[in-house]
Amino acid sequence: MLCRQIDPLSPATDVNGYEHVVKNNVSFSPRNSGAHITNINTATSAVQHNSWNLPVNLSNVDFLSLDISELSWPRQSDGSLPNIALLKPSDNSKIIDKGLDVGFGFEGIAPDLGYAEHPAPSGIVAVSPEDRETKSVEYYTIAGQKVNKDAYGFRIKKTIYKDNTAIVTREFLISNKL
Repeated sequence: MLCRQIDPLSPATDVNGYEHVVKNNVSFSPRNSGAHITNINTATSAVQHNSWNLPVNLSNVDFLSLDISELSWPRQSDGSLPNIALLKPSDNSKIIDKGLDVGFGFEGIAPDLGYAEHPAPSGIVAVSPEDRETKSVEYYTIAGQKVNKDAYGFRIKKTIYKDNTAIVTREFLISNKL
């Protein structure tokens, strides 16, 4: 993480990175053993809640995929990036809910480490009133609802809370007939 030091009297010089904010990142199996991040001035940078400075010992099973060839997959038909699994957390990954709230929405009680959130478990998630007041949490409610003359279904409401305020609410209708 280099920066350029520019002195008008001399050529530009690379210096250790400074004033960087490095939070909620994952480093797995770095090329240089133990060198998860290099060339950074930690005295002037915020480097916290990353896989290398938390008590997590990662292994292959913590990720859905470690196949770097996914990075060269073609874009989707609408031009968006491909939906890859590389370094996304697996179901029982040790990086789930280990991050620090930096102002982005997240699933569960804390952000996951890395670039992608692990999806919340399906079904009903019980949340105590104490959790709702002290953490960002999500909960689901399910209520039977008649969806047409002959079928019944469920409306699932998903709400994500941050600082005791609903920030995202989504509803899904599930029917037992198509």
